[in-house]
Amino acid sequence: GYAFQDCAALTAVDMLAVETVLPHAFRECTSLETVDMPDVNAVGDYAFGACTSLKTMDMPAVKSVRVGTFTECTSLTTMDMPAVETVGHAAFEDCTSLTKVRMLTVKTVKADAMAGCTALTGVEMPILTTIGERAFRGCTALTAVDMGAGKTVGGYACSHCTSLTTVDMPAVETVTLSAFSHCTSLTAVHMGPVKTA
Repeated sequence: GYAFQDCAALTAVDMLAVETVLPHAFRECTSLETVDMPDVNAVGDYAFGACTSLKTMDMPAVKSVRVGTFTECTSLTTMDMPAVETVGHAAFEDCTSLTKVRMLTVKTVKADAMAGCTALTGVEMPILTTIGERAFRGCTALTAVDMGAGKTVGGYACSHCTSLTTVDMPAVETVTLSAFSHCTSLTAVHMGPVKTA
């Protein structure tokens, strides 16, 4: 880990054939704007944390995004990871420019994963089954949550999402403490056979 940490002048990373990015590898590379790693399948904790200029990245093979991997990447606008299955704790926390997330194979989004992503308007995760605690807390631009396969929603998962108007979770079984509290614009909720709320 820490291979390129705090390399403040580094602007682009293009690493073909790299399969693993170790923890903290590019953390605080504040000028880094683009990342192209088409063969990466694992990204370590805080690998790109606080890369405040990072705008785009290409990691189509990544299967797991770990703790804080992209936390505080305040210039990152979109996220498309077609092979990812798990999004770790605080993985995208406080990515304040992130507007859309597309992860078609993700099943689990852990605690604080996208908390504080204040520009986030759209999330496409059709087979997501578990939303961790505070996963989307404070995503004030998020307008809808569609979790067709979702079974569990953690505490405060979508709390303080003040633009949220609709929630569609036909398969949900458990909704825990304050999951949608302070969602002041919420007008429609569709949930299936909830066992615990």
